[in-house]
Amino acid sequence: MILRLIPFLRNLFCVASSARAERLPIKIYASADGLGSSFVDYLMRDSRGFMWFCTRDGLSRFDGARFVTYRVGDKNAPPRIEGIYQTRDGNYWITTTGGTYRFKAAAVLEVASNSVFRQKEQNGAFVLMQYFGYLRRDPDTAPDNDLSGYNFWLNKLNQFNGDYLAAEMVRSFLVSLEYRQRFGQ
Repeated sequence: MILRLIPFLRNLFCVASSARAERLPIKIYASADGLGSSFVDYLMRDSRGFMWFCTRDGLSRFDGARFVTYRVGDKNAPPRIEGIYQTRDGNYWITTTGGTYRFKAAAVLEVASNSVFRQKEQNGAFVLMQYFGYLRRDPDTAPDNDLSGYNFWLNKLNQFNGDYLAAEMVRSFLVSLEYRQRFGQ
């Protein structure tokens, strides 16, 4: 019996070792994609299908295409979100380092679904990411020392209705003297 089992096991091992594992289509999201922070303390899928990420820099909601990040609590409160729970009636309980908050889902979704609000928030975040990503600095640090450069680019992006290609935003940052001096190009 054992002598018959050995060839079977050898053939099984050869077939199993030659089989290739299928690669899963995994996408890694980070703060550059709109996630509040790459440090996620907790995540949850709610009854509407949204994914909620509790991060050091706020509460991020993901709808499968884009992130919207919310600050919770007082303006001067630390933004770290520790947890989120959805009740049967659709409200959210959110715990932060500064306390516990309750949000009515309808109010949050009404603000988040407003296209004008979303575009204005997205434009400001995009300009800010240009500074962080290409110049590796805050928009109000040297050489600007104020927000004049940020405001210039934000106004330009708003003039082009958020079309950063037509506004030539990325190109302008890449060919800027500051970028070339900093990165030797």
